Amino acid sequence: TAERSLRGLTVSIDGRCLTPILTGTQLHTLEVIAALSKEGGAHLRVVVPHDLGDYAHAVLDELSGVELLAARDVGPGTERSDVVHRPFQVSSHEDLAFLDSLGERIVVTHQDLIAFHNPGYFRSFKAWTSHRRLTTHALALADRVVFFSRAAAEEAIAEELLERERSDVVYIGTDHGLDGLPAREESPSALAKLDGRPFLLCLGTDFTHKNRPFALRVLVALRRDHDWDGGLVFAGPHVTVGSSASEEASLLALHPELANVVTDVAAIDEGPKRWLMRNAALMIYPSAHEGFGL
Repeated sequence: TAERSLRGLTVSIDGRCLTPILTGTQLHTLEVIAALSKEGGAHLRVVVPHDLGDYAHAVLDELSGVELLAARDVGPGTERSDVVHRPFQVSSHEDLAFLDSLGERIVVTHQDLIAFHNPGYFRSFKAWTSHRRLTTHALALADRVVFFSRAAAEEAIAEELLERERSDVVYIGTDHGLDGLPAREESPSALAKLDGRPFLLCLGTDFTHKNRPFALRVLVALRRDHDWDGGLVFAGPHVTVGSSASEEASLLALHPELANVVTDVAAIDEGPKRWLMRNAALMIYPSAHEGFGL
């Protein structure tokens, strides 16, 4: 308390996720940093990876009073902040030691418990139990755990992973404070297959809980019951474990008429992603567990 009264509050943000690929986690982390910088009242330090993405570099350079610290330079001699915040889930036990070396008080954002409850998202039962053990340790050791939704917080409390007093719900804003990140909007080349048809857009990874087969069934119903001559575009990374790819393939095999109107552009950059959202007839997000995500 005496130190803080003399030098002010110090905060470190674990920004090691700010690698070249931009997803919702990276955007959320940048928004948190930008909001803290704008709010003021704290000396702000951001730990960055060796392959810091150009988009993140551009944003961080524009923020005032933000110190950048290379992750490789963090060690026993690193000065600890009053608070360290990891705005995304802990992924290894090494992360816990890393956070402890950065701050006196540890705050962790925990998005959900989807993987905690789902062994199908891991290569082995051992890997799943290891993940559950890590989640248990992370939520037990954190001084404060932040959730995006009340549902996720209540689920963790019901699992006795933490006490209610150590949990907070901080909703994700829809009023992003950052100016539009640079991106060239253009149509993905794979869309030539649709030959100018209108299309549904299903955006996100192909994890089973994303429920992409439902989007295919919607397309079938639209074409069968309403004579809609449109298609469907899947956009998002493919996962190696826990994918719905086999179910999607089964549906497509049952409906060969969809062969020329369904396309999967997989992981795409921000520009093509924006083009798809701007030009889709409908965006469909049928996730069985979460909201619209990040």
